[in-house]
Amino acid sequence: MKLIMPAYCDGFRCSADRCSDNCCIGWEIDIDEKTAAFYDGIGGSFGTRLRESIDRGECSSFILKGERCPFLNEKNLCDIIINLGEEHLCQICTDHPRYYEWFGSIKEGGIGLCCEEAAGLILTAENPAELRETDDGEEGEDDEPDEELFSLLYDARSFIFSVLMREQCSIRERVAELLSFSERLQINIDNYNDSLPEDYEVITAAEGDMLSVLKSLTALEPIDEKWTAYLDKSIAGYRKTQIKDGITPYLRNLLIYYIYRYFLKGTFDGEILSKVKLACVSTAVISYLVSREGADLTETVNICKLFSKQTEYSQENIDLLSEMFYEKEFYKSEKIIGLF
Repeated sequence: MKLIMPAYCDGFRCSADRCSDNCCIGWEIDIDEKTAAFYDGIGGSFGTRLRESIDRGECSSFILKGERCPFLNEKNLCDIIINLGEEHLCQICTDHPRYYEWFGSIKEGGIGLCCEEAAGLILTAENPAELRETDDGEEGEDDEPDEELFSLLYDARSFIFSVLMREQCSIRERVAELLSFSERLQINIDNYNDSLPEDYEVITAAEGDMLSVLKSLTALEPIDEKWTAYLDKSIAGYRKTQIKDGITPYLRNLLIYYIYRYFLKGTFDGEILSKVKLACVSTAVISYLVSREGADLTETVNICKLFSKQTEYSQENIDLLSEMFYEKEFYKSEKIIGLF
């Protein structure tokens, strides 16, 4: 199977005990069947400890101690790696913060913003649109996607990348063309037209309403109390602000990250406009918070991480946002452009 990933993924290394927000804390850790069976065969005291630490419910998972994985030791290192080797982690621990999507014989992957090491790589990549192709040795999926739609969206994504990489244009200009192209493309898809838009009028920006955007985020299911507190503080102390000098490359990289991660999912449901709005709104919110705080790269990474946890790791929240993008006046394309 062909595996496609952003080139910056090559630089990812888990920071382990140096991480300020360990992914072994605060998350339920499911154990895949193959790994659970392997753990059942481990002898000695460590094998006993493994089996006593697993909840055998509908899906096997580790029994957390407080909010910590029972194998995260006092030095914030993994006792499973120490005792059995990294190759015997369960699948979710092996993959995280990587994500994957399958399109027949093509598998796409990347690293997610919820991890501070990954977020740092994403934000600082010189060419975030550079993709690497390898063969991962897996067989293709039995269910092939709609080949015509996949091909259309793949070409459309390449065009979008070229728009977002136009350094001579402002971020607002790039977002305006991105949304204008995507609105026209959605009309084509809805009308069974499998061609890329050639003639489309670029939407004129209207005044954005960031305060309403922030308030709408309070309707999402709370995932991390740190984000909830941060959002409440940002709403209570809301003030208009200009995009901070020097963060344009971060915003470009964020837009490309979101488009890369979500746009091709439209192959499965024919819906691409809400995915593009997710990219634009997410980037606009992060831009506002970074500019408001005058944040450096470290704090920018922290804001990205908190926002990603709240949105990307809850399908319920993604779905609710997608509904709001069509229902709320302040989520019209011209007003989203005005957020930049």
